[in-house]
Formats: sequence, structure tokens, C-alpha cells
Amino acid sequence: MKKTLLFTMILLAMAGTMKAQDVYLLGTKNYYYEWSTVYMPTVWKNGEILYQDGEPLEGYSFEKGGLAIDAETQDVYWYSSRSFNNTFERACIFKNDQVIYNINVVGNIAPRISNMQLKKFNGTNSMALFSAGYKISGSNWSAVIWKEGNEIFTPTAGTNITSYALDIAVVGDDENNCDYYYCGSKDIDYNSHATVWHNNEQIFFNETHSSAENIIVDNEDIYVLGFEFDDNTWITTCYVWKNNEVFMTFEETDASVYPQCMVMYEGDLWICTVTRHESDAKYGDGKVKIWKNSEVMYEHNQSEIEDSYVSGMDVLDGDVYYIIQAWNGPTCDVYKNGELLYGFNGDDINITNLKVCYHNTASINETTASTLTLYPNPANDIVRIEGLENDVEVNIYNSIGAMVKTVETVDGTIGVSELPAGLYLIRCGETTLQFVKK
Repeated sequence: MKKTLLFTMILLAMAGTMKAQDVYLLGTKNYYYEWSTVYMPTVWKNGEILYQDGEPLEGYSFEKGGLAIDAETQDVYWYSSRSFNNTFERACIFKNDQVIYNINVVGNIAPRISNMQLKKFNGTNSMALFSAGYKISGSNWSAVIWKEGNEIFTPTAGTNITSYALDIAVVGDDENNCDYYYCGSKDIDYNSHATVWHNNEQIFFNETHSSAENIIVDNEDIYVLGFEFDDNTWITTCYVWKNNEVFMTFEETDASVYPQCMVMYEGDLWICTVTRHESDAKYGDGKVKIWKNSEVMYEHNQSEIEDSYVSGMDVLDGDVYYIIQAWNGPTCDVYKNGELLYGFNGDDINITNLKVCYHNTASINETTASTLTLYPNPANDIVRIEGLENDVEVNIYNSIGAMVKTVETVDGTIGVSELPAGLYLIRCGETTLQFVKK
């Protein structure tokens, strides 16, 4: 009894300073219809579908990537392209559930957007959405940077050379005078070469078989995550280049290490890698590592997740979120600080991007928040919050502080029947309520 009381007091003390964090995912929800798979571009929030492009039986949908969140308003920007009978009809950028930019589809081939940055400009209260990707015209594939759906940079690759942009960093406080850094690869004679561009100029080119996956610009330093492939040994080594020089190396004996994601938080680089030992594994044999600079913080071994890879990562307030998927298995799980937060059926879900931001609690009536009460406690199927003037969205946390559910109250009632037995916290604005699920 004393231990339970002490544990409860610790949880409530933590809740007083807890900031709710929302996890957004972009990918496809796969539906099966008449021997075909319909890939529906989908945005999830805390594991629940938030937005989706089209209807499951409407045709085929294709989604490459690109997700950005406005941390102040929680507006969601995301990319989708759609085709029907193998002919692309449109490519567009959504804001929440509305199309705001249409991107030109050339020769029935939709452009591919790999990543996005929502840039706010200090002192002007303006912002713009920038996207990195590539377009296809005949046999020519070219790196492209878009600003709000319009092409602003397409660097010349050369005859019989294709190029791809996979990530972007926009620097500057003047919307009309920014510096654009983006990375990807150039393909020459069927070999890719890691490449970095500044505006329309190439500033880094790796002569070896390689690729550049992510780019971060911090002050005047340029960090690039990528890999080099040894054509003789078939071994891949992961690198972070800083200002065109090797800064970090991630390698293992007789195994390939592939880069997955890179995020900077308070000056530290957080990096995901996956190790492949078997040559026939598509994305790796399941040895996933999460690094803080050159130190392994979390690791998931092959025995846990076979043939897996990391498809998205973000860091907020020191909390590290990432999603691990299996290429040919049921695994599609979201982790927070090395612990499983929630999972999907991996056969039906394919995630390409993950973002985290603070939950907006402005809709809660702060004048009545301090008078909220909860019953019954303990609870079996439902709990009721008394004192709310209107139905609101609340977050539920488990005993280790992980958010397990976001739900809107209905006449003050919340369903909790699916939660495992244990101690939980419900966050309503500035008030935290505790209950026990039987």
C-alpha cells in the first residue's frame, strides 16, 4: 500500500510538469480489392487515422513522403499523388484535409516528394513550405526543390545523368533571400554518388558508390548523413559528413550499416542505423541502433524484429520517437525512448515519415480546469470527467509517462475498456487526473 501511494505521488508530481506530445505519421493504409492493393496516402495522429486521400475502392494511390507540422497551430502539411489504371491523375500538397498546392504531373508521371520543411521567418510573421524530391520526364530523373508547389531549383545533372533530392534545409530570415541546402544522389553509369547542392550549385560530390540521405545546417556547419558502398566486398558503411569531411563513421565487421534518419536536438545529432548481415535481406536483418552522436542509446536486436528498418524519427524535449517496420512481416511499431509506445499491423501499413509536436491545449476552458473531477475510479469500461463545459480532446498516459491514447470526450465520457489494467493519467489542459483501470 505504501509503495502504491508513493508511486502515485511521483506520477502526479511528474504530471504537473508534463507536456503532452503528439505523434504524427505519414504513409499508406493498404486496402485489398479484386486481387489488387490500393495504397491510400494517410496521416495518423497518435495511432488513429487523421486524414486520408480518397476512398479505398476509388483507384490506386501512391505516396512517397513529405510531412510537416506547424507547432503553433497543429496544421498538418503532407504530400499525396494519385493514379487510376496506372495513369497518374494528380500530385498535390494538403493542409490538413484540403489541397492547397497542385504540382505539375509530366507525362502521366507524378513528381516524388521525399521531405518537407515548414519555414517561419523571424520578424515578418510569414512562413513558407519547401519540399525536396525529384521529377521524371521520359528517362530523365531530376532533383527538384519546390516552394509551395512551384519549382524553384532544378540543378543541371548532365547528359545521361539522373539526380534525386532526398532532404532539404532552408536557412535565413528573409523569405526572398534564403539559402537552400539539399542532398541526395547523382546516378552515373548505374552507380549513385552522394551529392549536396547549395541553391543551384553542387557543393559536394562523392566519387565512390554512395548516397546522401539527410542534411542539417547548424549555424555555418553542414551535416550530411549517408553511406558508401564497397563494390568489391558489398559492404556498406554509414557516415556523417561535416562540411564535406568525414565526421562520424558507423561500421561493423563483415556487415553493412545503412543510414535511416538524422535529427539535431540542442546541438546533439540523433541518428538511426540498421545493420544487414544477410546479402539477400532488402533493408536489414533487424539490428537497429539509435545513436546520440557516437553513443548507442537504444538497440533492437534481430531476435526482436527481423528484416527491419527505421522509417522515421523525431526528437522533442529530449524524448526520442522512431518507428520500426519489417519489410516482409507484421511489425510496424512506434517507440519512445527505447520502449514500445504502440504498434500497427505491418502488412497493412507502410510509414514513410514521423513528426512530433506539443499538443495544443488552448481549447480547454482554463477557468474550469481546476474544478475537474473524475469517476468512477477504479474503472472498467468508461470514466467521466465532471466540470467540462464542452467536449474536448484529452491525452491518456500510462505509468511510465508514455501517451497511449488521444480521445475526445463525449458528454464528458471516455471509453477505456481496451486499456490494460494499471494506473493511468488523463491530461486536461493544466489539470491532470488519475485513475486505475481494473
